[in-house]
Amino acid sequence: MICPDAAIKLFVTASPEARAERRYRELREGGADTIKPRVLAEMAERDVATANGAAAPLKAAPDAYLLDTSDMDADAAFAAALAFIERKGFRSSGP
Repeated sequence: MICPDAAIKLFVTASPEARAERRYRELREGGADTIKPRVLAEMAERDVATANGAAAPLKAAPDAYLLDTSDMDADAAFAAALAFIERKGFRSSGP
């Protein structure tokens, strides 16, 4: 856990396919020559290693809000997180 004493905890996730699609686009925009199945396979390997890591396994805190961003762009994910935080009684101090 990154902030075990946080008043509000978010566990942001997305399906492997959505994450691979995002990474594929990012790599292609950067000029990389790759294919989607390879990106998905590499991501799956990293997920296994991360989930089973001894130092900081990737696991949601029991009291974390699960935010699945599979069908969201960055703005929608931010809005969903902010809406959850505000429902918990915290208010944005931004513009």
